[in-house]
Amino acid sequence: MAGSGMSISANTNVLLQLRNRRNQLESLVRSVDDPHDILRVLQQVDAVLDRIKTGTYGECSVCHTSIGEDQLADNPLAEYCLCHLDEAQQTLLGQDLSAAWRIQAALLPCPDLATAHWESHYRFQPHGAVSGDYCDLIPRGDDLHFVVADVSGKGVAAAIVMSHLSATLRALIRAGASLPEQLSRVNDILRESAFDSHYATVVIGKLGPDGEAEMLNAGHCPPLLLQESGVTPVAASGPPVGLLDLDDSAHAVQRFHVQRGDSLLLYTDGVIEAMNAEGDDFGLDRLMQVSGHLRGAPPNQVVSAVLEHLRAFLRSTPRNDDLTALALRRVPQPA
Repeated sequence: MAGSGMSISANTNVLLQLRNRRNQLESLVRSVDDPHDILRVLQQVDAVLDRIKTGTYGECSVCHTSIGEDQLADNPLAEYCLCHLDEAQQTLLGQDLSAAWRIQAALLPCPDLATAHWESHYRFQPHGAVSGDYCDLIPRGDDLHFVVADVSGKGVAAAIVMSHLSATLRALIRAGASLPEQLSRVNDILRESAFDSHYATVVIGKLGPDGEAEMLNAGHCPPLLLQESGVTPVAASGPPVGLLDLDDSAHAVQRFHVQRGDSLLLYTDGVIEAMNAEGDDFGLDRLMQVSGHLRGAPPNQVVSAVLEHLRAFLRSTPRNDDLTALALRRVPQPA
């Protein structure tokens, strides 16, 4: 490995991805009247392939320090870190990121949304300026719909995909689409659009006024059902969206009953994959142990207790991923 770039062996997947994308672009060039923009991208891809061969991929072309894996994951063609921006440009970039966070925050639901039959609380903590996590709560009639998702990658690119998923799912839910229809449509959008390099793990569900719950889990962390008898994880019912061509039958609808006072805890992998200084993950077992003492507690207490245990586990080690935690409780007494 030359300089501070990344090794060729560490970037085999990037190499294959870029070569495949280059072949696609070559075919596209032959089919358009004005190929200059596409030719420019081809030249960028060729330059990246050359840097991989020389062992300087991931090295800033100006200051020769590492660009960073997160930035490369968002843009494999990246050639510069922020060193090529002057002070005014860096200030504008910071303002743009602040505006992006305000826009993303506006897409989130009320943090303590409650209906006649259900109450909720969530925490949404980006790792950087914006997040690829997605959390939503949408009342429709007597039902409460919920969504928790995690887009692959981090940063601005993942946040853009997240906002697209938000708009799509809200429209589908308000139109009365079934859970399989919602997942199938989201999968099609990711597969057919410019977001085809991203995938997402998603949990969507519907809570009825009588405690009946329906849920689909597309490759996401298992939600936890907090009951008097104990904590029950609800495993994934199918693969993530955006990876494969899927139809409405790709995910089996999971149905269960939530008793009064019982809760459902949903979260992203920023919780269970958080790693302390010793290299240990917080883990699903530890989360289940913490949650086992929280059955019947108000949603804000459930989420707060989980995050307090996570902070104690990490001590001074910073988080390395976006984090979302959502608790939903069926009200203990009828309204």
